[in-house]
Amino acid sequence: MKTVSTTPKFSPEQKVHFWGGKGTILFCQPNAGDWLSGVEMPREIEPDRVRIGSETRVLIGESELKTESIARIPSN
Repeated sequence: MKTVSTTPKFSPEQKVHFWGGKGTILFCQPNAGDWLSGVEMPREIEPDRVRIGSETRVLIGESELKTESIARIPSN
């Protein structure tokens, strides 16, 4: 059985990476035994991924997030 932390791993204003891009944590909320984070993706002139507008906010599970300082692209 998965153990769920009583506090989130991430905090507001923390920079993170995830499969769809990168962003800044806006808030964290408990949800069904896990934590969800509201993440705001940065403004860009021309986003490299399909998005609505130049700024997007997403709600994403804690397990999908990595801190910006340790996120790495695997080498082949």
